[in-house]
Amino acid sequence: MPTKKILIIGAGPVGIEAAARLLSSTATLTAANKDKDNFVVHIIERDCKIAGSIMRYWSHVRLFSPWSMNISDCGRELLRMEQKVDSYICPNGEEFCLEYIQPLVEKLKEKCGGRFSIDLNTKAISISRSGYISKSTMGSL
Repeated sequence: MPTKKILIIGAGPVGIEAAARLLSSTATLTAANKDKDNFVVHIIERDCKIAGSIMRYWSHVRLFSPWSMNISDCGRELLRMEQKVDSYICPNGEEFCLEYIQPLVEKLKEKCGGRFSIDLNTKAISISRSGYISKSTMGSL
């Protein structure tokens, strides 16, 4: 049973890639997390869909770098994406989301089951860590 919880805020490319890296078979974890199956990854996204801001605001805009530079080794391994790796074509935001980010999310759900989850329409209001003093309260001590 997983005992550690990792929360990622944002289901855009960076959040999804972070989750993929954490959950991939090649991930190396710190000494504190020796057992790589001892944690769950949970993503919260304020939008109603994965990479919602990209799809809404710049789906029509071409990225500045080609497919080969926008796909991580981890994502390539999980999706077995050989066809786009050598491509010098720059995708637009919609292509990037529909052909890479969303399939990566589906693969993580399939591969990791209960160790990976996403909540859409969820806004982070406050973040804290039990037992730690925040910088704002340190000055008043």
